[in-house]
Amino acid sequence: MVLVGLALEYIDGDGRDKCIVASHIDIDNSMCAQYSRIIAKKVFGREYTPANAWDLKYANRAVVPEDGLRNGQRGDIVTFFSPLSRHNTRGAKNLDIKGNVRNCTHAGLIYDFNKNGDPVVVHQYLSTFEVGLLSEIEKKRRIRVVEIIRTKD
Repeated sequence: MVLVGLALEYIDGDGRDKCIVASHIDIDNSMCAQYSRIIAKKVFGREYTPANAWDLKYANRAVVPEDGLRNGQRGDIVTFFSPLSRHNTRGAKNLDIKGNVRNCTHAGLIYDFNKNGDPVVVHQYLSTFEVGLLSEIEKKRRIRVVEIIRTKD
């Protein structure tokens, strides 16, 4: 079990410290979509329909990123594709709930934007929690953004 209540800190573009604090909730390792939904609800009051990262687009509302993620909003979930993910399996195990090949394998949450308008994302990666600029996370984890997920309302 992983503790979600850790305070995650980052320094935004103007050098000010920011901090994310969530209540103490236990979730299993590798539950990135659940982690993103919990933070979205606790911090932003946004309630997403539960689903795995690859099925969030069906249970909620998908928005194709335009101009990177500059049309993203605080509290949006972002889905990613990782060619290295253990969720990239062959055959029926690699299908989403609609029978399509999974086009995403990971989820994170847009928590803020720095002074340049770049998204700051928080996410659970295996058993760790990370927060940082989206571009840095993409590079570090070798993942790419697939879509932005919003609640249906």
